[in-house]
Amino acid sequence: MHEMKNNRQTDLPLTTLTPDERQTLAELLRDHTVYAWALAGNRIFYRPCVANGDNAPVSASSTATFRETCVHEVSQTVFDRIVEGQSAGKHRVRLYLRLDDSDWHRWEAIYDVPEAAEDGTRGDVRGILVKIDNVVGVEKRIAQAVAKVNEVSLRENFIANISHDIRTPLNAISGFAQLLTDDSCDDDERAMYGDIIRSNIGQMLSLIDGVVEKALEETDGMTFKIREVNVGEIVETCYRTNSILVPSHLRFHLDNKVGKGLTFKVDPVRTRQVVNNFISNAFKFTPEGSVTLSCSYNEAEGKVRIAVTDTGIGVSEARREHLLDRFAKVNDGDKGTGLGLDICQKIVRSQGGEIGFDSVEGKGSTFWFTQPAENGKEEQS
Repeated sequence: MHEMKNNRQTDLPLTTLTPDERQTLAELLRDHTVYAWALAGNRIFYRPCVANGDNAPVSASSTATFRETCVHEVSQTVFDRIVEGQSAGKHRVRLYLRLDDSDWHRWEAIYDVPEAAEDGTRGDVRGILVKIDNVVGVEKRIAQAVAKVNEVSLRENFIANISHDIRTPLNAISGFAQLLTDDSCDDDERAMYGDIIRSNIGQMLSLIDGVVEKALEETDGMTFKIREVNVGEIVETCYRTNSILVPSHLRFHLDNKVGKGLTFKVDPVRTRQVVNNFISNAFKFTPEGSVTLSCSYNEAEGKVRIAVTDTGIGVSEARREHLLDRFAKVNDGDKGTGLGLDICQKIVRSQGGEIGFDSVEGKGSTFWFTQPAENGKEEQS
């Protein structure tokens, strides 16, 4: 590996940030080492970013040499797929790499593959590498704790909790970190992206703490940290977080009818988990059209209603009665364990709320939950 001097250069992600933006992102990701990398022809370029700014040297190597010296044998097949070419779009893989020191570390590679030109050639592949040793370590400790649970259904429920809980904040962190590289972003947008990253890092750490705590129990019970929170902030945070994850074929809307002063007593992390599950399911089961996150307040009942409405495939009449039960799915062939809505049901009911859905097969669904509002009358925005 050597510092690139006279070799062809290619732009790397996260090189357009100002010093203040670098410092902010470094603080947000202080427990994570972040590299920018690019694949141009048969060469690979990479360098540490954010904390070290523009002074960090760019390392360059042929892909063959990099594979031999920096990619562990357990990850070489995955690396080969990146080099040989994949379908255009965003990709995410895990690799076991040795970069600028003698130790092997776990990394998550997040990158974009450009569309191929008419002659079959493609542009440079660019992305970021995030060191995830700590995440892998937590996963291993959780797996060891789960092994102590004898009852199979509890173990499966626990594993589903882990993957479901951390997927949305982790995706948002990496997605909005990449948006910071866009030259079209202004200072206000970058500040907003930074706030979203900070919020989701906090949410992910809280969830990891929660699942480790649950791993030490021999039940699938959940713990809650109930406090008074602003209803609108919960909804708007979920909307911003998921706006980076919306599929390109869908439109994503927010219809927030509650005022700024309305609050309720819930666990904010768990409540966001419910909303994020509704949204991710809507994205998954809506092949075209739109998904709308809405929030309203029924003053007569003193309840907040948060709902996600889609124009998707809907739920068949045969599936509706048991859809909120453990292991239930819309279709038998669907990916996942069928535990997401069961988890949501436990969260909502444990916080004193109600949960349900309305659906017409072939026309779409609305999944909703209600919670008692704490303030009685809301302040109109």
